Amino acid sequence: MRHISSTSASAPLASPPSAIIATWIPHSDHCLVPELWQYMLPPEEEFRCLNLRQKIWDLNLDLQAFTVVGSRLFLLGYQGPPGAHDEATDDDDDDDEDAVWNVCVEVSLEHQSNVGVF
Repeated sequence: MRHISSTSASAPLASPPSAIIATWIPHSDHCLVPELWQYMLPPEEEFRCLNLRQKIWDLNLDLQAFTVVGSRLFLLGYQGPPGAHDEATDDDDDDDEDAVWNVCVEVSLEHQSNVGVF
């Protein structure tokens, strides 16, 4: 698994109650990239960008969905640039034909500096 460091502080996320929001934002011509935000609930009511978009973009993945399990967030998609999974050839392994996604990026919400791909 590869790990990527966030440009934000590497300490655990703040202890006050918060919510993590995953958004897809414009990155370049006709492309979107995931970005993660932490919303601190009242009384703070503050948004903090986790600044992961460039590091996620540099992975060159076609990420299409996300899910959260406990303190772990998973971005799901395809390996390679957008549309690469549609360019199947007769030489491709038949196991990939029925795959919904073939790559997962895990972001540890306890320590926002940990981003891994498996």
